Amino acid sequence: MTEEIQSTDIALVGMAGRFPGATDVEELWATVRAGRSGIRRFTDEHLLANGVSPELLDDPAYVKAGAVIDGIEQFDAGFFGINPKEAQILDPQHRLLLEHCWHALEDANCDPARFDGAVGVFAGTAWSTYLINNLAPAGTAREMGDMALALANEKDTLATRVAHLLGLSGPAFAIQSACSTSLVAVCVAASSLANFECDLALAGGVSLAVPHQVGYLYQQGGIAPPDGQCRAFDAAGLGAPLGGGVGVVALRRLEDALADGDRVYAVLRGWAVNNDAGRKVGFTAPGVEGQAAVIAEALAAAGLAPSDIDYVEAHGTGTALGDAAEIAALQRVFHGESLRIGSIKTNVGHLDRAAGVTGLIKAALSLHREEIPPTLNLDTPNPQLAAGSADLSVVTSPQAWPRGDRKRRAGVSAFGIGGTNAHVIVEEAPVTSREPSERQELLVWSARSAKAADEQGQRLADHLAVTEDALADVANTLQRGRSVFPHRRIVVADTAAEAAKKVRDGDYLTRHDGQTDRGVGFLLSGAGEQYPGMARHLYETEPVFAMAIDACLEIVGLEPLQDMLKPRRATSNGLVQLLGRSADASAEATDRLHPALFAVEYALAQLIRSWGVEPSVLVGYSLGEYVAACLSGVLSLEDALRLVQHRARLINALPGGGMAAIPRSADELRDRLDGVDIAAVNGPQLTVVSGDIQALAELREKLAADSIPCRPLATTHAFHSRMLAPIRDELTEWIKANITLNAPTIPYVSNVTGKLITAAPEPEYWAEHMCAPVQFDTAIETVLAQGDLALLEIGPGQSLGAMVRGHRDCEPDRWPLIISTLPAADDRRAGVLAEAAGRLWLAGVAIDWAGYQGDRELGRVGLPTYPFQRERYWIDAPKPVVRDNVELLSQRWIPARPGEAGEPTQFVVIPDAGGVGEALVELLCQQGFDAELSCGDLYGTVVDLSAVDAVDEVTAVASASRTLSTGSDLSVLIVTRGGQAVGNESVSPIQAAVAALPVVANQEYLNLEARGVDLDPAYTVSEAAQALATELTQPSDAVLVAHRGGRPHSPTYEPLTPGTTTVVKPGGTYLITGGLGTVGRQLAQHLADAGAGRIILTTRGGGEVEGAEVRQIDVTDVDAMRALFEEGRIDGVVHAAAASDPDSLRPLAQSGESVVARHFGAKVEGARVLATVIATLPEADRPDWCVLFSSTSAVLGGITLGAYAAANAALMALARNENWACAAWDTWPGTLDRLDGRIGATMARHAMTRAEALGAFDRVVAHGGRLVVAAGGLHDRLPARTATAAAPKQETATTRYPRPELPQPFVAPGDDNERALADIWSSVLGVAPVGSRDNFFDLGGNSLIALHMLALVRERLGVAVPTATLFELPTVRALAAQVLINTETEQSWQ
Repeated sequence: MTEEIQSTDIALVGMAGRFPGATDVEELWATVRAGRSGIRRFTDEHLLANGVSPELLDDPAYVKAGAVIDGIEQFDAGFFGINPKEAQILDPQHRLLLEHCWHALEDANCDPARFDGAVGVFAGTAWSTYLINNLAPAGTAREMGDMALALANEKDTLATRVAHLLGLSGPAFAIQSACSTSLVAVCVAASSLANFECDLALAGGVSLAVPHQVGYLYQQGGIAPPDGQCRAFDAAGLGAPLGGGVGVVALRRLEDALADGDRVYAVLRGWAVNNDAGRKVGFTAPGVEGQAAVIAEALAAAGLAPSDIDYVEAHGTGTALGDAAEIAALQRVFHGESLRIGSIKTNVGHLDRAAGVTGLIKAALSLHREEIPPTLNLDTPNPQLAAGSADLSVVTSPQAWPRGDRKRRAGVSAFGIGGTNAHVIVEEAPVTSREPSERQELLVWSARSAKAADEQGQRLADHLAVTEDALADVANTLQRGRSVFPHRRIVVADTAAEAAKKVRDGDYLTRHDGQTDRGVGFLLSGAGEQYPGMARHLYETEPVFAMAIDACLEIVGLEPLQDMLKPRRATSNGLVQLLGRSADASAEATDRLHPALFAVEYALAQLIRSWGVEPSVLVGYSLGEYVAACLSGVLSLEDALRLVQHRARLINALPGGGMAAIPRSADELRDRLDGVDIAAVNGPQLTVVSGDIQALAELREKLAADSIPCRPLATTHAFHSRMLAPIRDELTEWIKANITLNAPTIPYVSNVTGKLITAAPEPEYWAEHMCAPVQFDTAIETVLAQGDLALLEIGPGQSLGAMVRGHRDCEPDRWPLIISTLPAADDRRAGVLAEAAGRLWLAGVAIDWAGYQGDRELGRVGLPTYPFQRERYWIDAPKPVVRDNVELLSQRWIPARPGEAGEPTQFVVIPDAGGVGEALVELLCQQGFDAELSCGDLYGTVVDLSAVDAVDEVTAVASASRTLSTGSDLSVLIVTRGGQAVGNESVSPIQAAVAALPVVANQEYLNLEARGVDLDPAYTVSEAAQALATELTQPSDAVLVAHRGGRPHSPTYEPLTPGTTTVVKPGGTYLITGGLGTVGRQLAQHLADAGAGRIILTTRGGGEVEGAEVRQIDVTDVDAMRALFEEGRIDGVVHAAAASDPDSLRPLAQSGESVVARHFGAKVEGARVLATVIATLPEADRPDWCVLFSSTSAVLGGITLGAYAAANAALMALARNENWACAAWDTWPGTLDRLDGRIGATMARHAMTRAEALGAFDRVVAHGGRLVVAAGGLHDRLPARTATAAAPKQETATTRYPRPELPQPFVAPGDDNERALADIWSSVLGVAPVGSRDNFFDLGGNSLIALHMLALVRERLGVAVPTATLFELPTVRALAAQVLINTETEQSWQ
């Protein structure tokens, strides 16, 4: 590099995107390089399937093409920790940006969790057409809440959501400047880096239109062409099709990028942003002055002249006005120069908010790949290209752009509607060269799921098979530039081809482990498995190891280590014997062997510590304890080596001895030993003995007689026996005189006791250690008790690891955590240590990969990005409603199907005053059932006859509500008499009201099954008891059954086709009670439009309505209403008075008498007053018609609508008795505004338009009778005999996604409260199944969703739970217990 790097030089180190015709950046380059178009042509069938109307399709101006991308409804929600319900409402633009920000970070080789610095996010998006066209029409706000919907689709939350979910701490905010958005974002990001506000920046934009895969309507003079092709800079250019796509770049300061070995695509040398400032013909028009100025400013910022630029990636929209302005601006800036220009919009269309960054990606790749791709569709160049002094040429064929003596540079432009312009100058990246030293390379990769990890592996293998990058750089990139996820894989290989083959063949190690900070313990070997040449390879290839060996050589000299450092022989030492001792191991002199083995193990430990792996506990076997003491700080390196060397010399001077291994316990052997000592207790059935050679031979003979094996060990002396006692005192005195003993900084385990040493040992300890048996079995127990550590065996072979695996406290699932570091004598693999590092990583040990790689010259390279496991998270736009969907239906009773015999149960009967209850209990007991009259406690199946002889409807409804809202796991049969009109009989409004409650109860209490039975008024006591006994033991399928003439009947509803007739007399007088309500006002206008002369609206409050008389009259005031009718003839009456304010809509548990009375007052009492007044009028003065307004809640129920439904059912009964018309209406327009969104969710889906409602009103008046007015169908909403089927379907989408991997296993909910809560959680989170031990927040819940979930708990279970309680009790089981407590508290008022 000849030029000094400036702090304002910004490296483009990563990029990602999805574009029309290209799923990623690589495909984009292939597309533009080959001169292909990404514009897609659609068939009529495709367009019709995507919602394009036949009328629009037949329009000659409709263009059947689009710049579209695939899979916008797909998303990997689990990767980002977004629960399924949130994912469904999240704007697909946000989703796309999230995924591609992650890919851009990966392409930049940045793991945000380990990146040393702040990462900023600067991005913009188009407005959410998904919200406008799908979510809002589907009523999603009523299900998820306005706040959740707004946050999921708001432009302002785009960048902050990325920062939040990816853990990025730098500046994060949205950029919005229309078509220049993403390039402005790049400029802001570059400035933020130059100002040291962040250390890496993500910048880009996204744009998607929903519906997406459709064409568009061509408009002359618009920005989209009639043929779907952009012809930038062509004389015939008519614009570019607006398209969908996303682009993100990752930027760093150049000096930082080069220091870290980043792959640099290009360097941003200068950038500028400005605005046209009104110097143009209109707000949407381009401005020549502004465009020319922004290019000049960017050049000035870069310190460059126009002649320094070779190519400009233009805005290039292909519109006549846009191209003319841009060419004029280029002519001004580059006058007298030759300049090549192009536009990627000819390939992918106009990507709106993503357009600028897409052009930047093309320009950066052109520099990186040393080629300028062609611009398409240029047939007749725009004459203005040659109209100025600049020589502007459009690149129409691929042009080589190689490096040379002159730096290559390009400009990139983006101009936004509204006048905000941006321009960026990019320059070729500096050339770097590296020559990493050769070694076995460790490749690591991971994913959030096993499937993703497998797919990632296959992508990696495919890349390795063709890449020219050094395998060392690939390994370095994977280690340092990728995040660590639970599903992990490793491969050790010499070459890329070998690595690819291993991955494809499944020859890799794998583990599923969520830990990233697992602790480590070191197991330090004793003598016995060493071999010549053991340290040679590490000494030559690992500088840290070599430095540690050199430090030891300075203390003990070269001679002891000569055998360890010589070239390794190609021969094998044979099979590893018990304890890992080779049968033919050379019996080297102790004074040579022990210092050498100490040095190798110490150096190996230092090498591993240089990887950032610090042990939390140490345990050495025999000689290995000296290494442990040194590593822990008890001994300095010099003292440790001098002590080992002195001890070895003392031992070497003693007579020789022998050792043997016996597969029996120490206790079994003690009585057999004569002149032989126990040297080591390695396990319950694994003991080492030591002593005189002759004594050992005699012991072997004795054991052989009992068929007990006794295997001699290759050794020079009887270590850990009485034969070393003669030097005991001498060693102690030497230590006292020459060695400093310190307290350990890392605890290690004593061979003498098997327990932790936490204080400085006394000098006498080392003499005891030399002579006493090694209590390794106890030592293993101590180490395993330190926690779920990875145990790293420091030294050759795997003998210590084998003993740990065989220990009684080491479960098999811990075996993979026991890791060897050096090959055994007969193991010729060169990659054992690299594999050890990989196994540590698999186990969740944090590796400092910079330390692992040491001072090797390594770079970072491009590798396949994460394979997102996408699923469909989408809420479809409601299908167009076919109008005239309002039906008038009449009720008809048909014989009910007999049910199967029920399970034996207990019956508790709440009696009536007429003796039916007593007779029923007697009859059930005679039939062998357990039945009794209620004494207050309710359980089993409850039969409530208290309403049968009720005389007050308010009391009766409140009483039945209490029975139905106990919150217990019950079946409840509510009994009425004469409340249904099966034939031509009159009906009791009281009984009809009570009969409406079971449907509501089933919806509010998921643990309840409630039904209603209406008895024939003609039944005797015994006939009534028999009918009830039959219904209890062989229940009918229906929720409501009416027994008449000994047979059960159930209701059905049949459509009517009433004729049309005039309902309004010209000049007539009409009365509307409740006239100032939403319905009343619409009816008043309707009647006036139909020719009514006088319209009277009554209301308890005041008010004015144009064209109507408003009378402040309470409809329940008999005298006031009589006076009103005495004023003159009233030709028609509409009774629409009701109490329906949100505060009056309560769950059954809160429906006391005051709540019930509010609903019955205006609606039912008002109707009775009307009946009384009209009955006193002469026949000629009575109205032509009376219409009472009821609600479909009388039939369908509804959460919190218990008292309201009962009043409407009573009103229907009263209308029948008076022979008045009465309609149970679905939702009138305007009536939802005052209701809580969740209550109104189902109502909204069955709302009528004003025209539909008023048309239905005319038909109701014309037909008369008791009718149901249903919008959008009735039959699929009718109550069924399960609580879940009866509940209104409030979910926008019923998709349930699989339960994610959680720390705890799935445990099914245990009782009804748990099942009810699990069902609600499943609904709001979109996850199934939900277990009783599952944590709300582990399933993807958050505080916003918690509010919605607790509101549903209140609605469905009738219990209020404070939000704070969920944070304290976040599992289904814990919250269900609290719900039970709260239920009892809330019902105490009864």
